[in-house]
Amino acid sequence: MALDHQGEPDEISVDKLFSKFEPQPDAVIDGKIERLPLHDHLTPENFERLIARLAHPADGASVQAFRYGKSGSAQGGVDVIVIDAIAQKCDYYEGKRWALIAKGDITAWVDKFLSGPHACDARKFIICTTFNVFEVTELALEWKRCAKRLGEREIDGDLWDGAKIHVMLRRRHDIVSELFGDDVAERYCVRDISTPFDPPERGFEAKRIGQFGRSLSLENVSVRCDVLMPSDDEMSTGAILSFARRDLSGISITLSGKELVHWMQWRAHARFDAARPFAPEMCQDASRVVLMAKSARLILTRDEVGHLDWVLEAAWDSFYEHVKKQLARYRCGRFKRLHGNTGPFVLASVDRSLWRAMLEFAQNHDFADGSGPWHIFDGAPGCLKPYTHKATERFDSGYHAILYAYDAGSIWLPWENRVAVGWEIPTNFGNPVEMSARTNWDAEFTHDWLLEEFIPEVLRWKSAVRQDPTSKLRFLSRRAASPIQQRKVDLASVASSSAIGLSLRTVPEDFDGLHRCVMALQAHFNGRRSNVEIEPALAKPVFAALDRALTFVELPNEGYVRGCLGMSPEEDLVEGVRARARSDSHVASQAAMDCRLRGLLEVMRAVNNAPLGEWRTIAALLQPVLDRYNEDIVCDIFMAD
Repeated sequence: MALDHQGEPDEISVDKLFSKFEPQPDAVIDGKIERLPLHDHLTPENFERLIARLAHPADGASVQAFRYGKSGSAQGGVDVIVIDAIAQKCDYYEGKRWALIAKGDITAWVDKFLSGPHACDARKFIICTTFNVFEVTELALEWKRCAKRLGEREIDGDLWDGAKIHVMLRRRHDIVSELFGDDVAERYCVRDISTPFDPPERGFEAKRIGQFGRSLSLENVSVRCDVLMPSDDEMSTGAILSFARRDLSGISITLSGKELVHWMQWRAHARFDAARPFAPEMCQDASRVVLMAKSARLILTRDEVGHLDWVLEAAWDSFYEHVKKQLARYRCGRFKRLHGNTGPFVLASVDRSLWRAMLEFAQNHDFADGSGPWHIFDGAPGCLKPYTHKATERFDSGYHAILYAYDAGSIWLPWENRVAVGWEIPTNFGNPVEMSARTNWDAEFTHDWLLEEFIPEVLRWKSAVRQDPTSKLRFLSRRAASPIQQRKVDLASVASSSAIGLSLRTVPEDFDGLHRCVMALQAHFNGRRSNVEIEPALAKPVFAALDRALTFVELPNEGYVRGCLGMSPEEDLVEGVRARARSDSHVASQAAMDCRLRGLLEVMRAVNNAPLGEWRTIAALLQPVLDRYNEDIVCDIFMAD
């Protein structure tokens, strides 16, 4: 940068340049301040410091200051050089504390700079003066021409005159306070509206999984998810999502068990490019999605929702394995919860009068009143508590179950007068207990005991005790509860099972068991409508099973099977099925699985003499379908409303 140089530049200390302002000699008059005495009351040294303050560089740059001529002289001043080492460019600030600037002065300063040694590495050239240049039209036009000349040399020119410096100082309370005092700064400066402190951008660990107690923690760069895993004393789940993005700092989203399980199961089965039902694309910006939780809506980037995908998939693996073991331990997976995904498991529905008879039977067969095979109750009012005082051939000593009756909580109809018998996971002050047919009964055992042993015995007992032929209990004694396997209990019966579907881990290999299994699978895919995808690994085995079964059957009418499989009348049935078993690689819907299984059932019913090995082969083919069925049953426990 060129000034009216007087000999060689004399470098001064940067620390001195940024030292404390010297006290001003004259006080400023009290009152509203519209302008600061930058020229008359600002000493030459303080004007030099002022330029340095206003030219303070961004991080990564350094400052050098040079004084030319004698400090305070008419042509003296300070050149402040801001050096950007990365760009290898400099910003030059030339100070002109002049009371008057005449026409031609600005041109002379620019000419000197452009012809001097600093123009070659200059990025900016800024003239700083206390004179209000832009109040003089001819000076403003002169600077316009000079700025254009600087631009032609790829130098950004600027002129800080007195008016502009005043504007800059309006928001520099720190400088005005140091120069003229706190009182002047308070009356002159405009304070910015304070904004919340922006926390630094942070990130979570990539693909980290940790667990402490019931809490499963998953992190992946921009997303963190804390999953509450089901436990013996609280078989429910939920999650909290948080994000690393600065504008979402301190914001968490709560996911209900229904949302969490649905999202996890969908992610575990969906293709990578499938549209997320919980995060649709924004209409106006395909690079972003809207996360649609029940409690909140958030706009996420593609990267963030991709990180969430990993979190959900990893959470699913841990959750499903944990819940499978828990439900298998207590054998309660076939029973719905009374209140959505909380509350007791409902084993049976019974008539209210029958429930009263069950309680009466228990009180009359208290363990303290006899030693017969049915004196196995702690006759407490309001609940059933099977209890063995001393170990017998069948039961160990202690409590076996505690059962309560609950209002069904559904729409009431005039002929309905039922209660739900509920079972809860037994614990010892929150700790798991041993489960067996001799000690603490699991849900399946308790269910079978109720419907196959206890309720029939209660009906026989009441029939023998009450002789009144018009009594309601005699009416009840003529009706029997049906075990779960028969499933023939009428809606008007005194008791009915609340179990749903199968209780199988593997597909039966005999025809009768296999047939019942396929019927249950077909009913499941017919009744459960979900947007969770059915992968080709589940869809193709049904065609493979059809191919094997068709070998041993001649269908009198192929129309129904063709309709179920979506085949035209002209297409050969066997060859069409075989081709689909080899090449069907498309994702199937729930409805398509329903139809395919209907077709398989029709073919199975027409088979005459198939070898036993064929049923074993078909059973093995259908195992993935049964696995998916069991998975859905588990999910429904936590997704119920």
